[in-house]
Amino acid sequence: MGKKNKAKKEGNFIKRFFAHNDEYDVQNRELIDFAIGVYGQNNTYNLVSSWFEYFMNMVLFIKPLHTGAIMWLARGWDAINDPLAGSIIDKTHFKSGKKLGPFIKYFSLPIGVLAALLFVNFGFESYGAKILYAVGIYLLWDTLYSFQDIAQWGMVARITTQPERREMAAYLGRIGGSVGSWLPGLISLIIGFSIDGLIPLTLSQLFIIFGVLFGFFGMVISMWQLKCKERAPVLPPEGGLLAGLKLIKKNKIVIALTLGSVLSCLTLTIGQIYFFQYMITINIGGKSINGATVFFAFGLITGIPGMLAMFFTPWFGRKLGGMRNVLIFANVTVVLSRVIMYFFGFEGSSFYIMAVLFAIMNIPTSMMGIASTALWGDSLDLIELTTGQRNEGTVFAFQNFIAKISGSLSALMNGITLAILKFSPEAMANGAPLSETFIKYSWPIFALGPALGALLQFIPTFMLKFNNKDRDKITKALAEKRNKAKKEKDGEMFSGNIHYVLETIDKKVKIPY
Repeated sequence: MGKKNKAKKEGNFIKRFFAHNDEYDVQNRELIDFAIGVYGQNNTYNLVSSWFEYFMNMVLFIKPLHTGAIMWLARGWDAINDPLAGSIIDKTHFKSGKKLGPFIKYFSLPIGVLAALLFVNFGFESYGAKILYAVGIYLLWDTLYSFQDIAQWGMVARITTQPERREMAAYLGRIGGSVGSWLPGLISLIIGFSIDGLIPLTLSQLFIIFGVLFGFFGMVISMWQLKCKERAPVLPPEGGLLAGLKLIKKNKIVIALTLGSVLSCLTLTIGQIYFFQYMITINIGGKSINGATVFFAFGLITGIPGMLAMFFTPWFGRKLGGMRNVLIFANVTVVLSRVIMYFFGFEGSSFYIMAVLFAIMNIPTSMMGIASTALWGDSLDLIELTTGQRNEGTVFAFQNFIAKISGSLSALMNGITLAILKFSPEAMANGAPLSETFIKYSWPIFALGPALGALLQFIPTFMLKFNNKDRDKITKALAEKRNKAKKEKDGEMFSGNIHYVLETIDKKVKIPY
């Protein structure tokens, strides 16, 4: 009988997941709405972050060193743009009482239009005109995107006041984001089909379709999260426009995460699509499969363990004693796996060993986004406890900041690496062979570059002292502080009402004293 009831309970998992729970201030249905919105936004983001540099190289024929510099300089605008956007969000007040929703509502569609325009080749004959167009549209896209993205991830901290539910919001949001990145992942497969002549479209034509499908419509879907409510108290930073930024220096969690992410990019690296497209070819049943097609299948298969592991992130975090420990475990796994991978190589049967090691690495690294987002939210409780203020805009601006700055540094290092390896996309398009430098050094850089990055990220993360026990202490102290403030406010209101009643009676009855 017990086994039968257990089986029945397990069989109703979906029903139980969506059932109302009185202990939760935000229900799972609403968190799914949030995840759907993140899914759509990540369609757009992953198109731009993963393929814009490739588009400039292979369609516009901008030199790799120049594209690396463009991405570094353009995204470097975030050094001003993201903190400023976060500060504006923190100091903006809407009549609706919402802090973040309006930025999602009014910015999403313009971002989608600009994302589509980023992937249009207008056939400029002037090399300088190509660069100016790419930089101009990107800067405008990036500026608007900062407001929307800060508001979106700030919802993790505002959608609930319960740490466990905040963790669930980060968990489902990151899963939605991961699923949203899969569709742009099809691009490498489609490019492979185009190279093989199976799709009668040029790269320029394909990227117009990608821009509309993933760039524009991704942002349309992102507006689904407007169904979510904001529940955390609005406690804006005290002072001027940059008051929220001043609180950052007191936030040890944000400082450690920012430093770790930036350090991880300070290494030579080569984009996976470049390595696979020019160094990998597989023969199956006597048929040769090009590297671009292999790259898609490789990413899909090796990504499955990581995809499944994401669902266990909250459980894994509890077992390790906190999300900070999840980040440390992921860094150690990457270093060890890539060193082993380097010594095995990638040719012949070693390719399959590389695939196994990538699958192993993807298990903890897939949890890093959820872990870091949960830590961003925890940092806001820490700041509220110590200062009585909350700066969601500025804190999640820094989350954006490190993602984009890290992306710009990676793009710069990728451009520098390709230049060092004497890689010329225009020459390759005209039938020139790969340089001997590329053939000789691309593998050690591909294998060991990210290992050095993970080692550098490990250092500040290890130095951060924050686990679940610390979080629980903060949550308890914050609950007591909020209750005390509420009682004091209620007492002031009661006293004020009594005073008002007595004054009214005094005026009307004129009681002599």
